[in-house]
Amino acid sequence: MSFNGPVSPEKSTALKGAYELGYQVDFLSHINTACSLEGKRVLEVGGTNLPRGLVMGEFGAKQWVGIEPFGTEDPRQRNQHYRSEQIFSVDDDPAKILAADYAIVDGDVKKLRLVDHFDVVVSIAAFEHVLRFGTMLDRVYDALCPGGHLESLYMPIWPCPNGHHLWGIKDKAGVEYNFGSYIIPPWGHLLMNPPQLRAYLLTKTDPDCADDIVHFTYHDPVINRLFIEDYAAYLDASRFTTKALVKLGQVEIPDWVQTRLTAAFPGRTQFDHSTLFMRAVK
Repeated sequence: MSFNGPVSPEKSTALKGAYELGYQVDFLSHINTACSLEGKRVLEVGGTNLPRGLVMGEFGAKQWVGIEPFGTEDPRQRNQHYRSEQIFSVDDDPAKILAADYAIVDGDVKKLRLVDHFDVVVSIAAFEHVLRFGTMLDRVYDALCPGGHLESLYMPIWPCPNGHHLWGIKDKAGVEYNFGSYIIPPWGHLLMNPPQLRAYLLTKTDPDCADDIVHFTYHDPVINRLFIEDYAAYLDASRFTTKALVKLGQVEIPDWVQTRLTAAFPGRTQFDHSTLFMRAVK
């Protein structure tokens, strides 16, 4: 029996343990509450870490196609459930991909050629990584049937306290820094420029680590560095008929930080949310 509403805390804990997942279960539950996945043909943009048993067995999806670029990485080594699933290329015949009830597609969504097929497009913690955001919305629109839904929940976004999305950088002492470790102070990636951030980091860690963090924060293409206003503008310019961008994860921002950021980034005023929920209907 699939879920038609939110997953209970007890069930969420059980699913996380069974499928070795974390926030993905909670985000999927949030999306499923907004738009039931039961009996739907679903395209997942980014992530591709939701196994068949979860999305089809537990949430009742009729079909699940996930697309993510793997590059030189072997996805079978990263996700255990991939070992039992066929992995397609985005360049494969669309009919071949859509003949599978569960498919993992290696490739950039901007090259997607699946048209007028899916009832729902979902994305979990991935839109902050999409560099060609307008093109992505175009391909998602094309992939949906008329009346189809886009439902995306993503974080941490660039303008929030830890929006630099720092991940997995170690110093010479073996200390690993991530976006939850706050070696960069809240909003520090916006309040400082690269030389200023490097100077600050040199009081905390070694020079090589400081350089790696600065490069990742301002130059690595792993994140898109879009502001809430940018996401809203891309969505507004899209072909979707119904559009909504809901701000979640509100955080308290000191007045002096708000004042400095508003001055530093003209036209940007929204720095007090970490999570966005994008909904749109074709």
